[in-house]
Amino acid sequence: MKTLKDLYKELNLENLSFILYSFEKVVIGISNEEMFKNLFVDEVNFIEARFFNENKEIYIWNTNGNLHFRIIENDINREDKNYDGFKDEEYLIWDDDPNRGISIKVYNLEKPKKYLVRNYYRYTSEGLLEFVDARILKFEQEEK
Repeated sequence: MKTLKDLYKELNLENLSFILYSFEKVVIGISNEEMFKNLFVDEVNFIEARFFNENKEIYIWNTNGNLHFRIIENDINREDKNYDGFKDEEYLIWDDDPNRGISIKVYNLEKPKKYLVRNYYRYTSEGLLEFVDARILKFEQEEK
């Protein structure tokens, strides 16, 4: 059974921004091999992880210990091309609040204020807008 560290090496995820989710914690940062020694999340029992930069995202999810992944690279060359357009949106990153039941840990970078997500959409045959997929582009430190 592959682990997150196995996929990290196989997919060459070095020096990418990442968000790693578990049931009680979220870890955000810039990836390097040392992160597996320093992370506060069990790399086998995580829910999902996203490794990204502005050109690609590798989304990894855990289903009962089996890891799956999908890669979106360069919007122009998307292999599925099942979307009509996209819209970029900013999302704020919550402060670490024990009352919310989840903690946010930061690894290998200054804690960002927000992150930018590209949401892909298409129009149905009835002309309705339909969400297709999303990928994270980058962390942002400053308010615009």
